[in-house]
Amino acid sequence: MDNEFSPADIFIRSLRLWWIVVIFTIAGGGLGFLVHHILPPVYSSRTEITTSINFAQTANLSDEKQDQAIDAAGDVILSSAVKDAVLAQAANQGIVIDSNTFESNRFSDRMAYKWIIGVDSKDPNIAATLTDIWGENALKILNEYLLHALKAEALSATLDNLEACFEKVSVTAPSSAICQNMGLNEIQQAIDQTSSLMVKEISDSHAILSSMSFALDNKAVTATSPTYRNRNLMVLSGLLLGFIAGALYTQITFPNKRTKQK
Repeated sequence: MDNEFSPADIFIRSLRLWWIVVIFTIAGGGLGFLVHHILPPVYSSRTEITTSINFAQTANLSDEKQDQAIDAAGDVILSSAVKDAVLAQAANQGIVIDSNTFESNRFSDRMAYKWIIGVDSKDPNIAATLTDIWGENALKILNEYLLHALKAEALSATLDNLEACFEKVSVTAPSSAICQNMGLNEIQQAIDQTSSLMVKEISDSHAILSSMSFALDNKAVTATSPTYRNRNLMVLSGLLLGFIAGALYTQITFPNKRTKQK
């Protein structure tokens, strides 16, 4: 058939019209180099926050609950409270970045008990600095929420004692030191106050468990080579696309002229 596709024909025609392919290839490489200058390279830095759970305190914690606890830590790391603290500290260090830009340039990923976080930037030093600021503030706020979880746990123990006192005080004198010399009304008031405080501490813990602990594993390393828009890669990609475009151009512009056999 006259219009039959043949890779061999394309190859032969490209060799015969090699100068057209070369022009397209060089133009493609030049375009890649130009795009590299228009769109500067992007550098990435990252750090890791490890979450640990003390199973001696939570012997019956299911796998699902463990996942939920680690995800809760991730929610805190990505929270507006942490973001606002990062932006404020960055501004104090001379790095001006708005909330939307930070949101679009940061990244995070969970790997088992670790949260990998990082920042992309055209400046490798800014990427590393913002990543360190993010990690430090995330760790600080995680520990603040952990303190609320510990307070909630202590209040829960106090509440158990008060409720036990309330049940016994009408029958015998209270034996617990926590409610000696207290009447029913006083114990009830203490129960109500302790319950309110516990509910508030649980809310302020943002689902962080009292058995958890957190660690910032390492400081961010300043990148020495781009993660995106690497000059050599963009030029190479331009050369390859130019070569393909040149080969297709010879196929379309200079089709084979075959003689029909009778």
